[in-house]
Amino acid sequence: MNNRLGRQTVTFDNPPIIIETASTVGQKEGKGPLKSTFDVILDDDTLGEKSWEKSESMLQKKTALLALEKAKLQQSDIDYILAGDLLNQCVGAHYSVRDFDIPFLGLYGACSTMTESMSIGSMIVSGMCGACRVTVGGRTRFTCVEGPEFDGHEVDFDEAMRRQGMYKTIESRKARMAQERAEGHACRIGLDR
Repeated sequence: MNNRLGRQTVTFDNPPIIIETASTVGQKEGKGPLKSTFDVILDDDTLGEKSWEKSESMLQKKTALLALEKAKLQQSDIDYILAGDLLNQCVGAHYSVRDFDIPFLGLYGACSTMTESMSIGSMIVSGMCGACRVTVGGRTRFTCVEGPEFDGHEVDFDEAMRRQGMYKTIESRKARMAQERAEGHACRIGLDR
């Protein structure tokens, strides 16, 4: 269970962790005091592209692929990509991962984006996003938005219990999603990957 401490702080019983990182930088960063901490220092920070936007997208794509490689993960192991900044950076981030077949959450927040993405990502992997989905009277509802009170006689408790259990581990979640696909569930926004 997740606990609120005040209005803006959430603690997690099973907190998420960062399992891997990757960094790609240009020549200036590569000559600085942190040069030994970077994975890739580019000789050509345009990456052969003709515009800054295309270069930025390529840099992000290569860095995302490097992070996957270092973590020994496949794209199919990733549920969401969270990235952004101001509008131009959201667009660039989108183009960098649009071929990944992973749902992309563009975060518009300027300097707050790093904190925002860490908070949202933590909530997603800890079960705060989607775990509250229930079927009430044959309609999908989200208790965090539309509840928490529903007519108990109309709640599909069997489904609710199955859904709650699937968020415990990645393996059980993937097995549950496969079972739901086999039962005919067709997610339209890519959350069943």
